[in-house]
Amino acid sequence: MLYNLSNNDGSRIVQTNELIGKKFGLIERLMLNGVKSSLLNVSESSHGIQKIIQSGQQIVFSDIEMRRKGVLIRIISQIEKCYWAIPFYKLTLYKSDNFSIHADGEFIKYNVNEITKKNASLVNKIISYRASFFDHSYDFY
Repeated sequence: MLYNLSNNDGSRIVQTNELIGKKFGLIERLMLNGVKSSLLNVSESSHGIQKIIQSGQQIVFSDIEMRRKGVLIRIISQIEKCYWAIPFYKLTLYKSDNFSIHADGEFIKYNVNEITKKNASLVNKIISYRASFFDHSYDFY
């Protein structure tokens, strides 16, 4: 779910919390040693994201926050701010020349050098949470 924050209303917060879960509490964040990345410079994004943030030739930043059932990406340009809520079952991560996040036909790419040790540990946490989410989602017995 991708939406612009300029026309923010309470129903979007409720929808986001239903889709990817509420924020981790303070104690949980401390136990996990952080659930949010530093600001990352976006190197490329899909047409749908560019359309919402109206970036043009501007520099665009984002940060990644891990939630209980997914990931919340805040995308910040000079003009607009938007959220991209991605549940774990739709989340796909790629690392090649760029580090990219894909879901629902949209994507966002970061320079691989932007993923520092601090951010790499967050990516590893997201991958392990995603794997454990699927382990518990399909208990048939």
